[in-house]
Amino acid sequence: MTLVFVYLLVALTLGIMEVHADRNDKQGEVSIYLVSNGVHTDIVMPMQTVVYDWNQVVSPLQTRAGRSAQYVGMGWGDRGFYLESPTWADLRPDTAFRAISGMGGSAMHVTFYERAPQEHVDSIRIQLTAAEYERLINDILPSFKFNPQTQQPIQIPNAFYHDSDVFYEATGTYHLFNTCNTWTNSKLKKSGLKAVVWTPFASSLMNAYRH
Repeated sequence: MTLVFVYLLVALTLGIMEVHADRNDKQGEVSIYLVSNGVHTDIVMPMQTVVYDWNQVVSPLQTRAGRSAQYVGMGWGDRGFYLESPTWADLRPDTAFRAISGMGGSAMHVTFYERAPQEHVDSIRIQLTAAEYERLINDILPSFKFNPQTQQPIQIPNAFYHDSDVFYEATGTYHLFNTCNTWTNSKLKKSGLKAVVWTPFASSLMNAYRH
């Protein structure tokens, strides 16, 4: 219990210490979105801009719907957690243990949007300069595991939550100190965007953008 208390205390403390807190989130030519379901965060970006075309890497045609998209959301996490626990009711103790202990692989969850996400408390628009967006892209790309022959991300077969998403093999190891939200926070922070020092939780990162 003491270790759990220390973990939560550190997470909550570092989660309210903002990085790049004075950055203006309303200025810049590229709109991205920080989206949360309350537990997990995604970074949602335009499929195509003058800075980068995500069609070079991921395709909405690989989804069950196979429809074109204007925006793409990306999140990273434990492979077993993603694929074996589509809902919290599906979560098994062994899946959770493998995830927090770093014993499993990782995956990229990619969701395609026909239009920009609607803005609300859990879907926050952030304006980026071209240089900031380029840094963000260059930090996200290495999270994909690429096929050495085709130089394309390795899609996980028959892995979907709904008609407009797809999963890919990823690099990195998920564990108690490197969660899906730690990944999102790190990408924003390294790109010069508002973030917190460290957090495993969605709420800490979202709160940095809610005021």
